[in-house]
Amino acid sequence: MWEEESVPGVAYRYFDSTFTLGYRPPSEIFKNVEFRLEFENQIANHKVYGDGNSFQDTINAMAIYTFGD
Repeated sequence: MWEEESVPGVAYRYFDSTFTLGYRPPSEIFKNVEFRLEFENQIANHKVYGDGNSFQDTINAMAIYTFGD
C-alpha cells in the first residue's frame, strides 16, 4: 500500500508491507481450515503511530475457516 497524501496540503507518506505464511493441513479434520502467520511492517515519514515512532511492526496468527467444499 502506498498513499501519496492523507491530508490535503500535508505530505504524509505511508508504506506498508506484509509477509504471509499459510499452511493447510492435509487432514480430513482440517480440510476447511488454513493457519496463517503474518509479519507486517508499516513506515511513515512522520511520527504517526501510537508510541511516537515513524514505524511499527505487527505479527498476526490466524486460523481461517472456509465454508463449503
